[in-house]
Amino acid sequence: MPAPESFAIILEHLGSLISNEGEYFSHQTALFLLGLVPESPQTLTIVSDHRRRNRSIGAFELVFVYHGKTTSAYIQTIIFKGHRLQVSTVEKTLVDLTKDSVYAPAVAELASLFCRVSFNTRLLINIARQTSDSVVKRVSLYLAWSGRAAYHELPFKHFKRTPVKLDPRETLKLTWNGLFFTRFPEALLLQPPDLPPADVDMTTRLWMELRNLSELCEKQLQANMIFIRETPEPRINAIIENYFIEIFRNLDSDKLNWLLANTLNCKEDIEFPPLVPRLLLSFIANRTDVLHLRSEEIAEWVDRQLSSADLEMAGSAIYFGTLMGLETEIVERFTQLSSRLFYAGKFNLINFFAENFLQRDLTFAPNVYLDISKTFSAQERYNEALQLLEEAKTKYEDQPGSTLGHLFYASALVLKRLSRVDESMSELFLARESFIIDNDSDALARAENALGNIYFSRGRPQSARAHYLAGLHHARQSGNETLLSSFLANIGLVEYDLGNFSKAKAQLSRAYSMNRQQENLWNASVTGMGLGKIFLKMGHFFKAMKVFREVLAIREKKQNQSGMYEIFSLLAWICEVLGKQAAAETYWSQASSLLSATKLEARACYVGESLQAMNHVFNLRLADAEKHYRQMILRATSNNASPVQIGDCQYGLAATLIFLGREKEGLEQLQQSFKNLGNEHSRAQRLQIDVLAALYFPQSFPELELNSLIRQYIKSGSFDPFWGLIAQKLLRHDSPTTKEYLRYHIGKTPPSMLKQIIARFPGSDEAVEKLQTCNSRAGEFFTLLSSDETTTLHREEYVNWQKTYPADQLVFDAPAGLLLYSGSRLRIKIGSIPHNLLLQLFIAQPHAVEVEALYRSAWGSSFDPEYDQGAFKTTVQRVKQLLKSICPSTRIVRRRSKNSIRAIRISIAVPWILVFK
Repeated sequence: MPAPESFAIILEHLGSLISNEGEYFSHQTALFLLGLVPESPQTLTIVSDHRRRNRSIGAFELVFVYHGKTTSAYIQTIIFKGHRLQVSTVEKTLVDLTKDSVYAPAVAELASLFCRVSFNTRLLINIARQTSDSVVKRVSLYLAWSGRAAYHELPFKHFKRTPVKLDPRETLKLTWNGLFFTRFPEALLLQPPDLPPADVDMTTRLWMELRNLSELCEKQLQANMIFIRETPEPRINAIIENYFIEIFRNLDSDKLNWLLANTLNCKEDIEFPPLVPRLLLSFIANRTDVLHLRSEEIAEWVDRQLSSADLEMAGSAIYFGTLMGLETEIVERFTQLSSRLFYAGKFNLINFFAENFLQRDLTFAPNVYLDISKTFSAQERYNEALQLLEEAKTKYEDQPGSTLGHLFYASALVLKRLSRVDESMSELFLARESFIIDNDSDALARAENALGNIYFSRGRPQSARAHYLAGLHHARQSGNETLLSSFLANIGLVEYDLGNFSKAKAQLSRAYSMNRQQENLWNASVTGMGLGKIFLKMGHFFKAMKVFREVLAIREKKQNQSGMYEIFSLLAWICEVLGKQAAAETYWSQASSLLSATKLEARACYVGESLQAMNHVFNLRLADAEKHYRQMILRATSNNASPVQIGDCQYGLAATLIFLGREKEGLEQLQQSFKNLGNEHSRAQRLQIDVLAALYFPQSFPELELNSLIRQYIKSGSFDPFWGLIAQKLLRHDSPTTKEYLRYHIGKTPPSMLKQIIARFPGSDEAVEKLQTCNSRAGEFFTLLSSDETTTLHREEYVNWQKTYPADQLVFDAPAGLLLYSGSRLRIKIGSIPHNLLLQLFIAQPHAVEVEALYRSAWGSSFDPEYDQGAFKTTVQRVKQLLKSICPSTRIVRRRSKNSIRAIRISIAVPWILVFK
């Protein structure tokens, strides 16, 4: 093998040997250049579309392999040690290796590549089908053997009956497989597959883990069959099932204990590989008849572990004890742990217990009913939760005091989620009376908190504050730190509603930190929602995005559909105002999918609908906004929504009508809004409405003094994303205060948003030209998104961060126009179409973006499939090549979205970072 340094010497000659776009390095040469093998081959290969003379370069032999005309779609340009080289993609390389066996490694090594290399299975099969019947059979056999493709993914119906060899060089001990019409070395059946790369899905990983066992390889050889994942073949399935039973029957005590401990929660840990194949876990969980083969040992294990302080271990003991038919001891231990299980998010185990025990004629401790009902509620199974609580009340109706009070309290929370607010308040007052009997400070604090929440939701912040302060007093008496953080959060929300944003931010930030320190993730997500909305109200869009992304991870883990819908809507709105329309449409689509798939909380639906209406206004789709607001008012009225909610909708409609030039109708809606909102001028939303009324209708509202209102507004720290729509009116007013209002907003508006406002709203350009005295403060901040966090960087922090880019992460530094990975870097022109397209895909990660939205964002015009398809495909192909030249495992893949079959997303198998403004 030539020394690596000798390969480096000939690099500058290699690039010049590629004479046209149809030529590229492939086979084992490509494997080396792509970093998939550690050493270069002695024979270098270039695939060519015309015949060329072979030659020697230094210690290497260079061979030109003639393939005829080939498409450039599977060729990428990479930078290798500073030299630009055309190399086949991973998928094309594997196809070429099976086509030109003479330049391929031995069967065992090539089979290993099909296991351990990252590739797109569907694309690999498509390229193989385009190549030849022999190649698609060989590729399919390797994929089936490795486990990377399931039975239904293999193109059996396209195979011709012509027999082929897997590798024509192999002649000894061959066996025949009729599914693939292929002869291959018998030794392959005994060879265990290598472990897959990190980007392979868990289903495939678990199958490959099973196939890696030497005993299963021997059974494969005995059956003379390749065991294919998800095969319908009864014989193979019977062999595997019997093998599982055989494994289970013969497990030593250590492995049996490992299996029992890990069935419910088997995490992947490279340092501690599983003691038994993890597919056995799901098999055993569904076969109680097999469990009884080791019933005595399992019963002993359950008896030992039920009392374990380790929640995972005790949960597994509850699970297997139930399967083994135990009752008294299981119910007793579940009763002790139900609250811990709920707060640890062990919903599957709680549901399992409920399915197995609730139908029995048993009376459980109150906390069991409460924790199961909370689980049902968290999964939005509200009617089941209410039914369970009603049953519990009948069992405990003769025990007044806190026991019954907790059941009333739980029912109230469920009823509130169903928007049955009056019934909820009745249950809460019953709960409070019950708690007073036992002088239960902790429970009284919770009841006061819930009552405060209802008054707050009905637009009565002063009444809400009274209940929160009473609850805070009880919480301090009880010493409950969790409750203290809840009251801090709620008082913060009251301050927010009253327009005291600085106080609100301080209280909510403190509560958010306390909840995260206490690992109370659910409360942290609730508090985070409030904190994010405050940042949004104050115009701190990037800080809001950071918090919402953190909360989204919690809500997704808890599978809280309503919370996910609300956050997707909020992220969509943020992307809209920041000019990231393609990413915005992706988030709108995610929200829409949730809305159509399940019944969501009315409160979350209201937030989402309000943001959609605001989006219409911001994009000057004013007729759509008018229609949207009218529908919201109709729904709110028919559903007996609070007057405040109706009043807020009427304000939105009034503003829309004013912007449409229908000021008389706008005035009528404003007057209706005032009637519903009442006289609480201190509310932040009311202050915004008062400013609009005083600006446009001073004679109709003589009690409103515009200059005073504007000073209050600026003092509150609030930010109006629609200031551009009233800029012209404010300029005509021509007072120092109105100019200060505009100057204040111009200074707080992020540059990307300011660009949109100037382009859309008449008069805003004049306001900026006259009043912008310095660079936007918002423009000094950058947002860093990564695989697992969101951070806001000040300009100085950003500059320092640029000095030491992380080498082990794919970095897209959008403001600098740099794409970096592992020491390599590419420059992408800032503001170019590829730059914008890549930015939108990164922001939307991991979701797919519709082609129409991407095109509108990158090209600035509507997508016409007949005329624009070519330009779009060319740009996407260019971006693909840029990504692959830096990080070959990163791909742009096609996906369906809810609204379109044309959607793409970026697939990143390595840690990544995006920085943008």
